[in-house]
Amino acid sequence: MKNAIVFLILCLVLISCKTEKKSEVEKTVDNLSNTIKAATQIDEIKEEVADLSKITPISKEDFKSWLPDEIDGLKRTKYASGNAMMANISSIEATYQNEDRTKEIKINVIDRAGEMGAASTMGLTMMFSMDFDEETNESYKRTVTKNGIKAVEEYFTKQNRTELQMLQNNDRFYVNLNAKGYNPEASWKLINQFSFKDLE
Repeated sequence: MKNAIVFLILCLVLISCKTEKKSEVEKTVDNLSNTIKAATQIDEIKEEVADLSKITPISKEDFKSWLPDEIDGLKRTKYASGNAMMANISSIEATYQNEDRTKEIKINVIDRAGEMGAASTMGLTMMFSMDFDEETNESYKRTVTKNGIKAVEEYFTKQNRTELQMLQNNDRFYVNLNAKGYNPEASWKLINQFSFKDLE
């Protein structure tokens, strides 16, 4: 019955889009596919939230001591802890710059442990389960897998700026890296300079 419903929905989408360009039809089908895929993971997400809720979030002191003072020759110029989406969620943000500010690295790490962290970030698991590839004349945004880690990679050509989003340490930590003056390949090398395995 479930397969029949999915087939019917796909047929309706294709019929309604038959006058559109092929790329638009493919985009619609891809979006529907991602929605169906995410919906089938509800039980898995609930289990993940339950597991994360039982873990004690990392302390502000441990988060701060984990941050490197320097990345790729850029010194840390700013940091802030506990500034996540809501209160009671352990997080840290840091900025690294060179002297003339032609290069800048911003990183934001959120610990999804604890009841508040797990519940507030449950949508991230669904987001990273999706597959997409979007491109314009000036940028692209797509899902990629590097070193066994699935991520959302976004690159702005004119600015030579890369943004990476991913989950680390068995999906416990959400990581957002924004690197100005770095292409995607160089930005992944920056990720490797952060010792996420030391975060517990």
